[in-house]
Amino acid sequence: MRSKPSVMPPRLEASSSLLPVVLVLAVLAVSSFSHLHNRQLGALGGMTDEWFDLGMNLRLHGSLAIGDALPVLLRPPGYPAFIAAVVPGYARLEAATEAERAAHSDRCRGAVQAAQSVLLALSSALLFLWLRGRLRPALAALAALLFGTNPYAVLLTGLLHYDVLHIFFIIGCGYALDRAVEARARPGLAIFFAGAAWGLATLVRPVTLLLPLFVLGALLLRFRPDTRKGLRLGLLFGLGMALAIAPWTLRNFRQTGRLVLVNAQGWTAFWGATVKPLPIDPNRFLWYRVYPESYAPVFERATGRSYSYEELIRSALPVEDAFRAEALANVARDPACYAGNVATSLLAFNVGINSVFVEVFQRLQRTPDPPSREWFRPGSDQTFLRTGAGTVFAWWTYALTACGLFGLVRGLASRDPTWLVAGAIYGCLCVAHAVTWMDLMYYYVKFPFLLLFCFRFLGELRPREVRLPGLARGVPLGPALGTVFALVSFGLTAAVL
Repeated sequence: MRSKPSVMPPRLEASSSLLPVVLVLAVLAVSSFSHLHNRQLGALGGMTDEWFDLGMNLRLHGSLAIGDALPVLLRPPGYPAFIAAVVPGYARLEAATEAERAAHSDRCRGAVQAAQSVLLALSSALLFLWLRGRLRPALAALAALLFGTNPYAVLLTGLLHYDVLHIFFIIGCGYALDRAVEARARPGLAIFFAGAAWGLATLVRPVTLLLPLFVLGALLLRFRPDTRKGLRLGLLFGLGMALAIAPWTLRNFRQTGRLVLVNAQGWTAFWGATVKPLPIDPNRFLWYRVYPESYAPVFERATGRSYSYEELIRSALPVEDAFRAEALANVARDPACYAGNVATSLLAFNVGINSVFVEVFQRLQRTPDPPSREWFRPGSDQTFLRTGAGTVFAWWTYALTACGLFGLVRGLASRDPTWLVAGAIYGCLCVAHAVTWMDLMYYYVKFPFLLLFCFRFLGELRPREVRLPGLARGVPLGPALGTVFALVSFGLTAAVL
């Protein structure tokens, strides 16, 4: 059966309308406390790549480029544009001393981290709004609060990487799509604008380029047997998404004369999954298993030079072409290797979590050492402080995953729009990572769904009761499990932050 939102008395409805504001303030308070009292992950020893530098260059020169002469096709524009929008300007930067430049760079990093705290708070409020139509307000608010105040989410606000921005788009666009599917007035217009919003999300990370196919499947299920309505709305969603991406695609075409939808990196990522069998190791950077040993020969054949970042930027398309040819040859030669890596990535995406970030964050508070790339190499020692917080956090996410995936299977069968929309988005992200590359920096993308799926499932368990020793009456199972999840999360936040 399709679940229905509960009808609340006017007084409760009024109080629940204040919950988004309370959530925003609560999440901001926790993240602000962390930023004031803790060292942040920052660039994570270089693991975050050059995103911050690209954003600063965009702020200074007005283009996604190295300086003002070397356009970048390697990266999508969303996160650099966010950085450029929030960092303060500095008119005398080119004439500034080295000390002045360093001070300005520190201020800019702080501005980005503060803005990401605001995005996390807004994401929590949006998650509450998404769940409120299907859950009691208290349970929806608890899910949103745990999402925004657990240590993993809070430490991501201090990471100079696109995680928090992308999470904001995933939740906000997911909520917009959910509302569009349920719209009674002008559903076509609503779903067109939802598609446009997802186009902007795709400019942050292009892992949702295939989303229109998944949304079409969800719409056909939702409006079955009215196939024409499902197809019409699916086409409108795809059109909105395509039009949002088109200006950037046109920019790429003008610069290269070739069709590059968002960025030129997909074939290189795909190639990585065709080289050798890969393990499930969410706490280490798997790219080191193919780089530089297997990567360098292909790069050198494509460019005639040894690897350098500037050469990669200058020769992005020839490098992509070379890795495309190499990847297809690898698949033809050993399809079992690629198939095995797809299966491994599917499993890693669904059950893995990069909990080592929690341990790294704790280490930064207790030692003056900066983060190091060596901490994330395959086979590296990651015992760090041996606090156990990372292990507890990992098991917390495993429990959320178990509840959430069980509920998702049940929910998809019901054709409930919340399950269908969230399931389509989650399925797209899962498949996109599985068929290309799944690595240390990508696990964040599933985090909102852990809370959404789990608490959506707990809401369905509410009528069931569990008997506890010493209590005369049974306790509703859903709220009881939610309380356990909350106690563990709050305890972890207190211990880590």
